[in-house]
Amino acid sequence: MKKVLLVMICLTVMLTGCQKNRINIDEERAQKYASYIIAIQDNESFLAQSPYYSITTAMNKIGENEYRYDVIIDQPLVAMYEIQVLAVEKNVIGTLKDDKLMPSLGILEADVYNLIPNQVDVEKGYPAGISISGVTDQPEVTLEIMVIWSGFAKLAQNRDFFQLKAIYTGETNE
Repeated sequence: MKKVLLVMICLTVMLTGCQKNRINIDEERAQKYASYIIAIQDNESFLAQSPYYSITTAMNKIGENEYRYDVIIDQPLVAMYEIQVLAVEKNVIGTLKDDKLMPSLGILEADVYNLIPNQVDVEKGYPAGISISGVTDQPEVTLEIMVIWSGFAKLAQNRDFFQLKAIYTGETNE
């Protein structure tokens, strides 16, 4: 994970260059990421599923005592715009300053993610689904996940909190 963090810091430095405005935006994103982790850890009520979309997990072995878990969001039943996702391994603290970076989407990067029912056009920004991945040394992990999204009118944000397990069953999911 230290390598991933180092690569991410290097990419951030290369992308920010000397532009002060860009650095401020990155600082804001880092603060948002940290505040989302706190929101997940402070949350006391978690869902097992969503009435608006499918959310599932998968776990694959990628090396000796190394596993990759995936959180997959697809099959939207409503238009979902500006999606942000963050998964925190239960009882693991992850911030940009720690050596464990939690998987996220739409928070640290400037990309915008949308899911629209029955519309798949990746070039226009409408994929069939989205996913985030993390690496752990455990074959079973409990994930606390926050999904933030706006509806068609973009008048309000929805925040959904899930607690899901990712378990390696000995079979590869790839």
